[in-house]
Amino acid sequence: MELVTQHTHTDMTNHGHAPIEELVARAHRVGITNIAVTEQEIADEYAKMAEQYKMDVEKIKTIVAESALSGDLRISNALEFIKTNAKVKKASKKKAEETEETAE
Repeated sequence: MELVTQHTHTDMTNHGHAPIEELVARAHRVGITNIAVTEQEIADEYAKMAEQYKMDVEKIKTIVAESALSGDLRISNALEFIKTNAKVKKASKKKAEETEETAE
C-alpha cells in the first residue's frame, strides 16, 4: 500500500504537471489570485483516501499532512478552473503539420 507521506507541495518540483511556480504564474495571468479550498473538500478527500486504502480517516490524517492535501487540492482546483475557462484556438495548418511530425 502506497500513501503520500507528509510534505509541503512547494517542495515538489514536478508532480505530473508544470513546476508549482509556473502553475501559480499561469493562474495569476488569467486572474486567479486565490484558489480557496474548503474544509469540506479536505474532509471529503480524507474520506476518499480512507476508503481507497481501507483505513480509518484519523489514521490517514496522521500520515497525510493537511497542508499537503490542501496544496494538492488547490492545484487541482486551479487546473480545473483553467481547463474550464480555457479558450481553445484552432491551430494553423503549419502548426498542425509540425505537431504531427513531432508525434511520429
